[in-house]
Amino acid sequence: MQTTTPAVSGGTAESLSKSPYRPEIDGLRAFAVVAVIINHFNKDLLPSGYLGVDIFFVISGYVITSSLANHRSETFGDFFLGFYARRVKRLVPALVVFVVGTFIVASLFIPKEPVFEYNLYLRTRETLENPAHLRDNSPVITGMDWVDGRQAAWLW
Repeated sequence: MQTTTPAVSGGTAESLSKSPYRPEIDGLRAFAVVAVIINHFNKDLLPSGYLGVDIFFVISGYVITSSLANHRSETFGDFFLGFYARRVKRLVPALVVFVVGTFIVASLFIPKEPVFEYNLYLRTRETLENPAHLRDNSPVITGMDWVDGRQAAWLW
């Protein structure tokens, strides 16, 4: 039994099929990622390793563009919605796993007492009780002593 596929405006069914997997492109992206990782571990070993970020984005742009060129749609709305539907289907599962995993690990290792918030409260109260800090341009308010990571951790 022979099956036929209906013709779609804008091209044949063969031209609308997924583009073939190209392992050499994944290999190039892997080299770019490894270059960045090496640069982060030892800048002297690969001083221009940060260029791997640019290389990765250029290759990813090529992959996305070729993917878009293979998807034909009747209207721009269909094209736009289809593009983002594919992105959501690909990224949301990994996002959910990451958020749930981070929540589990954080609940196991972050202390229950509000150390960061209490420290910020004490520093703010100390400053408000002694407003001379505001006139003296004290590092408590303006310098890195006030925002040393512990006090700013609640922002993130």
